Amino acid sequence: MKIYVDNLSEQVTESDLKKLFEQFGKVESVELFKHHFGDKSRSFAYLDIPDDKDAMTAMQELYGNKFKGQAIKINQARTGPEDRRQSTRSGGRREKDPSVS
Repeated sequence: MKIYVDNLSEQVTESDLKKLFEQFGKVESVELFKHHFGDKSRSFAYLDIPDDKDAMTAMQELYGNKFKGQAIKINQARTGPEDRRQSTRSGGRREKDPSVS
């Protein structure tokens, strides 16, 4: 299962995350990203945990816990188009109204 971890401290490394989650089972991979909003810098990561039961246990046990000073948020990652939010906006080109000069 791929899981999403948010609100990570800037000091967190991929190795730190792997060690934290390995107490619940095997961690296949860790991808750590940084994003910046205004003056706040936050990190998030995706982890692949092959055993769904291990992933669920880790999510339940670690959600909201402080890790390196930040209360982390954990959810199952959205991985496919069916998981993405549906947009109600329609795109496309605007046609010029011929009656308007």
